Amino acid sequence: MTDSRPNKTFGIVFALDAEMRGLHTVLSHSHKLHTAAPNQAAWRVGGVRVLAEVGGIGRRLCSAATHRLIDEGASWIACAGFAAALDGKARVCDVVLADKVRLPNHISPNIECNKALMASMPPSGSLGFGIWRSDMVTYDRMILAAYEKSSIFRDTGAAALDMEAYAAAEVCLVRRVPFVVIKGISDTIEHDLPEEVQSLAEEPRWVQRFNLICRRPGLWPHLLRLRKHTMQAADNLGEALGTMLLRLFG
Repeated sequence: MTDSRPNKTFGIVFALDAEMRGLHTVLSHSHKLHTAAPNQAAWRVGGVRVLAEVGGIGRRLCSAATHRLIDEGASWIACAGFAAALDGKARVCDVVLADKVRLPNHISPNIECNKALMASMPPSGSLGFGIWRSDMVTYDRMILAAYEKSSIFRDTGAAALDMEAYAAAEVCLVRRVPFVVIKGISDTIEHDLPEEVQSLAEEPRWVQRFNLICRRPGLWPHLLRLRKHTMQAADNLGEALGTMLLRLFG
């Protein structure tokens, strides 16, 4: 009997469960595979295992998750999730495909993404939303104020900002694994976000998140808008990732 198990693995690292929502939807008809950890999900796409992990927010956790995916056999890595738009032309739910990732310090080297993986992304507009190609800048904290996003854009020229991509890029560079960065825009340059957003994102206990929201009813309109935007961003991100995977391995 021929062994039909996938012999290659494509790893995808997310920071949050919510970021993986769209990928679950797009791959809902693909054969689901067993994973060893509850924060992982895996599917068979063509002859390849797609292994996704929710690693947590920030560079340290993303670095550890990327190492785990490579240790589990990933021959390619995609760092995926949400990002804040820095370019005023970028809209909520657009997708950013990074040419290279950088830090804001102008000292650490820029790291280029793999061109072959980037070429598998469909053209902008073909899925009903914009797909940008630009630099991605990684910060160690959430940037919540619109004026600060504008300042970072003037300083870096990057279209979007996240908290993980550079960490994944560093790991892949050292371990010689091709990588790509694909992010869905969840907030735009003109939006100020409440300072509590970072605490809510980093708090793993739903009871504590609920208590914080109840103590601050003024947060509700902001959080409802952000929830709507993140759900749309996750859906479009999933469409982009799914199309890329089918073009690579389908």
